Amino acid sequence: MGAKQSRANRKVNKPQKAGADGNANTGTMAATAVMEGPDTEPHRIRLLCWNLDGLDPRCIEDRMRAVCDTINKEKPHVVFLQEVIRLTLPILADGCNMYQVIPGGDNHYFTAVMLRKGHAQYEDSSVTPFPTSRMLRNLLSVKCRVKGIKFQMMTSHLESPVGSSDYSDERKRQQVKAFQAMKEADGDRTVLFGGDTNMVDEEVGTLPEDIYDLWETTGQRPDARYTYDTRTNDNRATPGYKLFMRLDRLYIRHSKPTSQVTQVDFELAGTERLPCNRFPSDHWGIQVHFDINGVTKPT
Repeated sequence: MGAKQSRANRKVNKPQKAGADGNANTGTMAATAVMEGPDTEPHRIRLLCWNLDGLDPRCIEDRMRAVCDTINKEKPHVVFLQEVIRLTLPILADGCNMYQVIPGGDNHYFTAVMLRKGHAQYEDSSVTPFPTSRMLRNLLSVKCRVKGIKFQMMTSHLESPVGSSDYSDERKRQQVKAFQAMKEADGDRTVLFGGDTNMVDEEVGTLPEDIYDLWETTGQRPDARYTYDTRTNDNRATPGYKLFMRLDRLYIRHSKPTSQVTQVDFELAGTERLPCNRFPSDHWGIQVHFDINGVTKPT
């Protein structure tokens, strides 16, 4: 979800260099090599995606520390974040020091991609603004290698608010541009796109050829369907009014001519209530697990 932004100070509609220091135009700082010991799961790659609700100031530092605890426990190789703000960016960077952080901006709230040091190697990145967005929304794209496999990672926070007919058409345009970027990516790369799409099922429509919904293709677990669910997450609940929607989605376009990974599981993250009586975010995180094709699981 997310609040409205002004059209003022809109950036030029062209790809810009993403940065690892909070500025989308400064380039990416090199990640320091980190040794974690032997890889106990050489067959496995994990991706976590999460809208952190940085616009809610309540218990925000405690909530972000809980996000870091989840990331450090789950050890995803790549993390997609939405609703990062200037206050929370250093908390995330310091609390997840095993990760390189590539922000998608520094204006009000923005996206970021995190790469696990020693497992994921940064290659290049760009930020492409959506030209007709009223809220300065964009597409952050990061080229990297994870355990030697070439990926293009893309995240976005599509136009808000959910359900509003005034913004539905813009969301659909942004989704089309994201899917087009997936299709145009280098064929030898596995392409992953996701984030808080603010899309309900009726808006998504039929997916383009060769692009697959990762929740759907991992068995459609009922307990992992609704990522914004005020029946169980009361961070922003309104008494007497319950919402449960699959707003946060992840998509894959496999590499060609041979796919290099297989999606095997999909689950929610951040579902434990904190001592401050809030959850880490009003959205649940979503985490997908991949097996690397041709790599045997250790016995």
